[in-house]
Order: sequence, then structure tokens, then C-alpha cells
Amino acid sequence: MSGANMTLADKINHQRVKYIVSSYQLDGDAPSEFLKRLDTLADDYPLSWLELALAEVLVLNWLIVPMPRGLEFLQEVKSRLQQWRRSGVRNLLTPSEFQRITNLDPTPVFRTLALHSTIKR
Repeated sequence: MSGANMTLADKINHQRVKYIVSSYQLDGDAPSEFLKRLDTLADDYPLSWLELALAEVLVLNWLIVPMPRGLEFLQEVKSRLQQWRRSGVRNLLTPSEFQRITNLDPTPVFRTLALHSTIKR
């Protein structure tokens, strides 16, 4: 996302995504490429979807040792986002689970999901 064209809300949401990535050191061995692809996903999908997809892929990979990170992790996030675009968002996490995993307020993510499902009907 280009910073000059971002609203304050977009900047905050983008920072939330970066917080999840840095908290779990998800950028892996190729941080520059990871961030470039993450920015592409942020341009292509709602940031609330991206936040939720990051958290859900974390949960799905929680017990894998070592946990996938970097481009492999991001590919799983992208696949989830593509699936949601085709079939609609079917989140696995509740707002309280999202908050425990990310340490972020779930309201912006789940409010956007509720609004999106209302618009689609």
C-alpha cells in the first residue's frame, strides 16, 4: 500500500497487520520479499480479512514444529484469502480467540466482516 494514498484508518489497519507479523516473526528468511508480497495482499484484499487470515493460519499451524514462516506461511494466507473471495468468509475464530492470539482489539475485524455479510445479502 502506498502511504501517500492511505487514510488514517488504513494506516492503523496496516500497522495492525505488521504487528501480527512481527509478534510471531512470520517474515522468515526472506523478509524483504515477504513484506513485498504482504503489501500486495494488503492491496488486493480488505485489511480486516488479512488480519483474520494471518491469525487463522497461525492457529492451523500451531502444532507444526517448526511452524511454517516466511513465504510458505504467506502462501497459506493467500490461499485462505482467495477461498474467502470465492466462497465468502467463514471464520474459524471468535472475536475473543482473535484477541487472545493477536493481542489486538477484534472489533474492527469483526465489524467489517459483519458489514460485508450484510452487504452481500
